[in-house]
Amino acid sequence: MIKHPVFPLALLLALAPVPVATTQPVSEFPGEIVLGGPPAYSRLRGITHFYIEVTSTGGATGEGELRNELRDLIELELRRANITVRTLTPTDAADVTPVLHLNVRLDRTGGMGRPECVIELNVRDRVSIVRNKEQINATIFELRRPAGITVEQTFARDMKNRTRELMAEFIKGMKKNNP
Repeated sequence: MIKHPVFPLALLLALAPVPVATTQPVSEFPGEIVLGGPPAYSRLRGITHFYIEVTSTGGATGEGELRNELRDLIELELRRANITVRTLTPTDAADVTPVLHLNVRLDRTGGMGRPECVIELNVRDRVSIVRNKEQINATIFELRRPAGITVEQTFARDMKNRTRELMAEFIKGMKKNNP
């Protein structure tokens, strides 16, 4: 029999589960900023249509025209994927769901005075709060991609290309989880 009082403690520590260092979750999409895990496409299950909203921050040249072009691009990609697009009017913008929202965020404090961009795509839908059954609009899905550093002359083209790539990834993930 073991009579030394330190041995049982050493044995217990040796057999106890050792915490293993975990790495940041890796996204299946290159360049994605992953916050806490991969995008939860399963949250989009049951959605058959979208309202589209496009915004931009940072004051890009030709901002209004670019927003319209990006909205048209998103609508085209959704229609190609047989997803219904409904018209969003300013009077009912706060009440309709689900809304596919694209935001092009421009940061002019980037390196060498050239703007750095991030493209954010999120889906807002009506959800119920469990504790009081209240219905609210909340973001249920989000993708965020750095669009890199761009110059004013190619900014619109670069944003359209990055948006097209982001929509392809979004539709692929949505179709996989929403047959």
